[in-house]
Amino acid sequence: MKRFLLLVCLLTSFLSAQVCPSYAQEQSVKMSRAEKKALKKQKEQEERLIIENACKSCNFTIVISRIYPSGLNAINTTDGYTLKIENGVLDVHAPYMGSATSAMFGEQRQGIEASAQKVNVIQEYYEKNESWLYQFNFINDNSKERWTCTMEIFDNGNANIQMECNSRDMIKYSGDLEFLK
Repeated sequence: MKRFLLLVCLLTSFLSAQVCPSYAQEQSVKMSRAEKKALKKQKEQEERLIIENACKSCNFTIVISRIYPSGLNAINTTDGYTLKIENGVLDVHAPYMGSATSAMFGEQRQGIEASAQKVNVIQEYYEKNESWLYQFNFINDNSKERWTCTMEIFDNGNANIQMECNSRDMIKYSGDLEFLK
């Protein structure tokens, strides 16, 4: 009988030791969740401020993740296609899929490329959409065609790009904003 009582006492003390710390731990998890929520909100605000500053100064890179050719299905890509604007200088490396109204000759590449081109960027913020709208023209290094680019960058860092040229079908891209250091 003494063994039984001793076993019950040990079991009771063991269980109470297990229950109390878990209850205390549960309380700290609840506190931790509130702190995590506040920290997440603070990070979102900081990210919005960084995006706003990048958009105002027009210094950013858009990493293209999806291509929308005219009349074709959307295509996901991870091939490192980008559109970068830094201090009014454009660098773009993007694929082109679609039809052209004029023939391409020789070894001419179809992609949309521009390196270190000075562009006059028109920018405007739309509070209703919570987005920045940009428009500029540039010359494609491959084909010497004039392209008009319209971009919309949202406060969450998502971006839509539309490129138009007189001699080719329009093409759209979407991607995410990457910040220049």
